[in-house]
Amino acid sequence: MKTIKTDILVIGGGLAGLAAALEAKNEKNTVTIVCKSLAGKSGNTVVTGSAMALARYDNDGDSPELLFRDVMKSSQGINDEGMAEYFAIHSGEVLEKLSGYGVVFRRTGDRYMTKRPPGHSVFRSFPVDISKVPYNVRGLSISLPLFKSAVEKNVNIINNTMVYKLLKSDGRVYGALAISKKDSAIIRFLAKVVIIAAGGGANIYSKTDNTGDITGDSYALALDAGAELRDMEFVQYYPTMMFKPIKICISNPLFGEGAILSNVQNERFMEHYSTMGNMATRDSMALAVYSEIRAGRGGPDYVYVDCSGIPENVIDGKFAELKKLLSKGNIDILRDRIPVSPAAHFYLGGIKVANGCETGVPGLLACGEAVWGVHGANRLSGNSLTETVVFGLLAGRRAAQEVRKGVSPEYTCNCEAELGCDEKLYETIQRDGGCDVAGIKKRLRKIMWDNAAVVRNANGLKNAREAIKDLKEKIEDCRIGDMTDRMRYEETRNLIRVSEMVTEGALARRESRGAHYREDYPGKDKKFEGNFVYKMKNDRIEMVFDHK
Repeated sequence: MKTIKTDILVIGGGLAGLAAALEAKNEKNTVTIVCKSLAGKSGNTVVTGSAMALARYDNDGDSPELLFRDVMKSSQGINDEGMAEYFAIHSGEVLEKLSGYGVVFRRTGDRYMTKRPPGHSVFRSFPVDISKVPYNVRGLSISLPLFKSAVEKNVNIINNTMVYKLLKSDGRVYGALAISKKDSAIIRFLAKVVIIAAGGGANIYSKTDNTGDITGDSYALALDAGAELRDMEFVQYYPTMMFKPIKICISNPLFGEGAILSNVQNERFMEHYSTMGNMATRDSMALAVYSEIRAGRGGPDYVYVDCSGIPENVIDGKFAELKKLLSKGNIDILRDRIPVSPAAHFYLGGIKVANGCETGVPGLLACGEAVWGVHGANRLSGNSLTETVVFGLLAGRRAAQEVRKGVSPEYTCNCEAELGCDEKLYETIQRDGGCDVAGIKKRLRKIMWDNAAVVRNANGLKNAREAIKDLKEKIEDCRIGDMTDRMRYEETRNLIRVSEMVTEGALARRESRGAHYREDYPGKDKKFEGNFVYKMKNDRIEMVFDHK
């Protein structure tokens, strides 16, 4: 088994992982990023809207205090107030930090351009210049400059390698085991500090805007290492995803400029669902769109975004790239209505962290979408990328402090346990079975979308529970021909575990709050003002409720 030693191991090569690695790297520390795909070119960062909500005093009428209030209102009482406050206070620093790494923010004259997505009190979404990358992967305008900086700072980057197990000794994480797709081999990483930054898990659903490599790996690794997860029943759905003729998110800031939602009867319907109308937050908007489609007022599986009320100079000034892309699908953004429907977008639950992104497991930190805390029951547009940078930097600093203070033990090798994992993995290679992993994954994702997505109820969730139980058994008898198959097996097992937590949490939370909507319990219930906590106990996921 190949062994790689490093001071700090970062799992994930997206924005969170790159930010953490860059902040952790100095002349003394060795830092290694291990990425399941290609660092800087994969993960959800690549397909984001490439705009960040930043509270800056030089932005007229804004302040960290106002951003904090907006976040707290959106969270509906179940987020971590301390994390939300830290996020708001440090959000404004992100612009200079990323600019220093070569990210270019758009300007109008001598001022930065700003947009106002729904839920924000002021124009505070700062878009990045995406003119040098394709619109459908515009997040590259952020990730590629950071990747280049990481290479220049001699961060060791290992691609096409999936971490499937964290290594522990005497209660402390000291490394990881990973599958190398390139070499068809197992790699053992030994590290003084490990940072999980491998994203969320929205690929449990058949309809999602996530990249295919986001499969809940962060949550499975953290659970098995002894960390705590929270609010796994909360998943945010992007309300305005266009699947045909082009798959692309139709930008929420359009509503801040005058776009409206309408159904096939050309009726403006958002006023029926929210007093904020077309400036409603994503949770309300996704529910409204889904409800219109289900009521038969869709066409048949979509409603429309109508941008005809937006001045042409605003479209050309702020949304020129989207206009150009839509024209390739024969859609005129100023005259044609754009067909949209909800899609799983962002994981609101995740790993519980404290202080410097510490998971409570010695030697293990976490950041990015993998982490719970800031958003609560709903996330405001533009807050994800900002959060990723703010806490990625914090995790990197904390990891460097751990190494610098010398509190980390020397590399410890529990060779017997590691070899056991290695042998068990190899035993499954070239295993015959009665079903294939791809089929199990496809069935799981359809089950979850049909029964545990935008609108939930007890019958659907119980159907999902029974189906998940069946798939958990079936996957242990699936065909695995090589290491690539083994990676797909690990990914699908992770998706099954995440789906199990979503389903059990959604069944137990007998209320509607934010992105979690139970049509059999449509109101908010104060007794659920708190968080469901998920932890491993006796090889099972235990779920308990923590009241605020």
